[in-house]
Amino acid sequence: MSRHLVHCIATIALACITGSAAAHTQSGDDRVNFRQGAYRIMGWHMGLLGDVARGEKPFDAAAVKRWTRHLQWAERLTAQTYTPDTRKAAESRMKSEAWDSFADFKSKGKDLKMAIDMLAQKAADKDTNAIRSAIGKVGEACKSCHDKYRQDIPH
Repeated sequence: MSRHLVHCIATIALACITGSAAAHTQSGDDRVNFRQGAYRIMGWHMGLLGDVARGEKPFDAAAVKRWTRHLQWAERLTAQTYTPDTRKAAESRMKSEAWDSFADFKSKGKDLKMAIDMLAQKAADKDTNAIRSAIGKVGEACKSCHDKYRQDIPH
């Protein structure tokens, strides 16, 4: 496991352990960092699932189910982090258009959740063609939001 992924998991675990009382003392920058950690976990697992969908990695039903559960978990962590004080956070990649069209932004988040949940259902059925299609739907939901509401930041 890469050091970066371990760091992301540790950050999210620490945030979960501290509970909701700590959330009242967190800044918008803290919530953005937490959110980005969850999205890194999602990106990691989408990379693995994408390899399976493209046939670059052998199909392993148990791994697909596990990676999909991780996607579900990480996706649900992000919702609590979209608070108004994150709008001006230094490291946020959200475009101002996301805040200006927040209902549409939230709708795209619901679309992502539904696509991930559908993938979880398909993964349980073990139909490789349906799973590959469902992975593609999750990728489309991610891209839909990225294209409209995420700004690219050079690394």
